[in-house]
Amino acid sequence: MAATSLQISSDIVGTRSLPLEIEVTRRMIMNYAAGIGDSNPWHFADDRPEGIVAPPMMTWALTWQFSTNRGRYWGETGIPPEVGPRGVHYTEEFEWTRPLRPGDKLTIEGEIVQLLAHRAGTYMKTRYIGVDASGERVFTEHVGGMLRDVGCVGEIEDYVSRGPGVDVDALREPLRRVRIPIHHLAAHVYDGCADIHNPIHTSKAFALGVGLPDIILHGTATLAYAIRDITDTEGGGNPCRVRRLYCSFTGMVFMDTEVELQILASRDTDGLREVFFQVISEDGKKAIRDGRIAFKDS
Repeated sequence: MAATSLQISSDIVGTRSLPLEIEVTRRMIMNYAAGIGDSNPWHFADDRPEGIVAPPMMTWALTWQFSTNRGRYWGETGIPPEVGPRGVHYTEEFEWTRPLRPGDKLTIEGEIVQLLAHRAGTYMKTRYIGVDASGERVFTEHVGGMLRDVGCVGEIEDYVSRGPGVDVDALREPLRRVRIPIHHLAAHVYDGCADIHNPIHTSKAFALGVGLPDIILHGTATLAYAIRDITDTEGGGNPCRVRRLYCSFTGMVFMDTEVELQILASRDTDGLREVFFQVISEDGKKAIRDGRIAFKDS
């Protein structure tokens, strides 16, 4: 890793947030599903005996509160303020015990659990755990952020990629390809419906000011589109079956383009059906790689 004057200390590992208490509502669920164009009855038909559940990625809309209100929940972490703008969402990992439902009263707490040296800077992993009113764990999330051109002092290991989970080079063709259009208002719709705001996704002036050629779609929106389709076709259309998810964000997606979801392989193991995937942007680069989603047996 190249030398840099901006550094953080490995002493921040173990830093804990204040708890976030939040109630899941029907409106939150329906708005999020509408924001990703997911018309699955599981998210809207609240007249059914089963009721409705949230799309899996709506969990990110809850833990995003820790980022948008960093001072409130994290206080003084020992991370220099100038490090913040250097951070990009690099990896995402979820494990759910059940889906989110209307009326869930959750307590979510975060902890910085790992710093790793990377050629691009420093990789920081933060864990969030959400429990319901009975104290039962509903989800665990590990968010991996890449702090670009930021060094680290103290005890630190090197970052090692988890890889795609399958030998992509050995695959002659994906099992399935799906073209997903990206509407010219997709980023604004997701911003509003998911309540996930970052000006690089909605302000062209801001995006240009930080060196981007235009506004870009949220990586979690691209991921949510992919999960929507994979759940419909590989998960029997039942989001309640989703149990685990992992991916890396490695490319940008722009408005008025198309991306291609590629289902690479699947396998059954330990009562779960694991599906491997990636998303290719219109320029042929991987916007999402190393994708893995696991469904429990129906």
